[in-house]
Amino acid sequence: MSHREGTEWRIRVAAIRALAKHGYADLSIKRIGEELGQSSSLLYHYFDDKDDLLLSTLDLVEEEFVDQRGRDEPSNPKEDLADLIDAFFDPFSVTTDDVTTADEIEFDVVLVYVYAELWAQATRDERYRAKITELETRFVDEITRTLERGIEEGQFRETPPTKTAEHIFALFLHELHTKTAVDRDEATEMTRTNLYDLTERELSVDLRNPE
Repeated sequence: MSHREGTEWRIRVAAIRALAKHGYADLSIKRIGEELGQSSSLLYHYFDDKDDLLLSTLDLVEEEFVDQRGRDEPSNPKEDLADLIDAFFDPFSVTTDDVTTADEIEFDVVLVYVYAELWAQATRDERYRAKITELETRFVDEITRTLERGIEEGQFRETPPTKTAEHIFALFLHELHTKTAVDRDEATEMTRTNLYDLTERELSVDLRNPE
């Protein structure tokens, strides 16, 4: 069964939509159940409380943005890095309306919103801090492996891969903030340009034209 099927998946979708409608502070298992059209008892069969459920939605982020990349067969490192940049810098912003009306086809957009919304909880809740730390560490590791392959294959200039990966990821996080929290379309283009300048300077590769 696909992870986008079954009761747990539908509960997670309802939780994400309810989170967008009510915000974290006003969210409850009861409201998530109402969004799902089911009683709270069904949700408690799968999850201990609202935080247990919301933390599980971060697993979806991990599945979409980290695990899938790890499962894909390694290909051309230059193309892989260019594709990753394209994925983060698609020209869209994410609003609560996008989340409450999104269907499964559009759910990659929704996951960006979930990550940004729950990221704030990491400042006060150790469970969220641990999960966000795990996600970001895995993402940097994935970028690092791509850079290491590119260096080994002679596509990228020799450079400290982890340091460069951290710099790239920092720009990704800035773009995530721009997509979800502010209306500054020009900032996306400027950040993307800064990222291209970084990869050209550190890796001696032009990702503006990866072909």
